[in-house]
Amino acid sequence: MFYHAFNGYMDHAFPRDELRPLSCGGEDTLGGYALTLIDSLDTLALLGDRERFTSSVEWIGKNLQFDIVSMAFV
Repeated sequence: MFYHAFNGYMDHAFPRDELRPLSCGGEDTLGGYALTLIDSLDTLALLGDRERFTSSVEWIGKNLQFDIVSMAFV
């Protein structure tokens, strides 16, 4: 079940924050930090999926910035 949701996010919404299931699009509702990917890291680790965990951590390390100004929090 996890992989169905994770693959749907990666195929249709990444690098946005979350997947909108009815439109199959992504949305940045939480600041634009790819939060679904970040939230999935612990599950990938528990499942022993080293390949996806490693590629996710590498992407986060290269692309995540905490200096993004979002109008949602202003």
